[in-house]
Amino acid sequence: MSEKANYRRNFLKGLLAIGVISTTCPRKLLAKIEPEKLVSDPKGILGIYKLKLSDYPKLATMWGVVRIEIPTIEGAKTRVVITRIPKDSYGVDFSVILENCTHQGRPIYDVNPETEIIECSGHGSTFDPTGTYIAGPANKDLETYKITYDGGEYLEFECYFFDPKTDVSEQNSKYFLNDIYPNPCDDFAVIGYGISESNHLDVDLIDLNGFIIRSIHSGFIESGSYNLRFNTSQLNTGTYFVKMKYLNNEKIVKLLVAH
Repeated sequence: MSEKANYRRNFLKGLLAIGVISTTCPRKLLAKIEPEKLVSDPKGILGIYKLKLSDYPKLATMWGVVRIEIPTIEGAKTRVVITRIPKDSYGVDFSVILENCTHQGRPIYDVNPETEIIECSGHGSTFDPTGTYIAGPANKDLETYKITYDGGEYLEFECYFFDPKTDVSEQNSKYFLNDIYPNPCDDFAVIGYGISESNHLDVDLIDLNGFIIRSIHSGFIESGSYNLRFNTSQLNTGTYFVKMKYLNNEKIVKLLVAH
């Protein structure tokens, strides 16, 4: 990291220490795009996505932001935040970041142009415009995607279009809860779940005695499929379960934590 970037990072931490920070609310999705091509990868199928910048006028101005919904497979979707950032400060013209915080998967706010900080809407973890962790309970960087941009009309980025852990046959059911991965896990795990009709949904982490030790999601959710990354670093080594309750139906999968 450059000396200038280190100085900026320390300055932002100073702002946080004295509470000088304000953010804008997460914006509504502005577009949906399909991959230009698919490439085989050991982790799954990698999608190459191309944006024509003239179709997204907000990206023509510094700190302009768009949120893109990427259909991945059979109704599943990933949401990314694309931001134009100063190349002289961060080494790139754009950042492409997964919308979900690495702490408990809550959506992140747009970057604040005054402080140059991204904040999680859930528990206040903060990151720089490239997704690099600054402070808060997340303790790790946001998930970012490889970008190709030569200063021209198009911006390309890579995002997984299909994860082999996803059970395609379940995507057409009214609700599903996929296997957790990695499993066993150490400091984080990812759970895939979804519903065919918008409604209230509860996803809880429970112990061997059936007691809820953490709510992963509780509330109204739009129809679709979601991959949520949640923190397991504070859990004791052992066996847990993730339980999803939708209407009068329940699904349960086992989670093994090994530190």
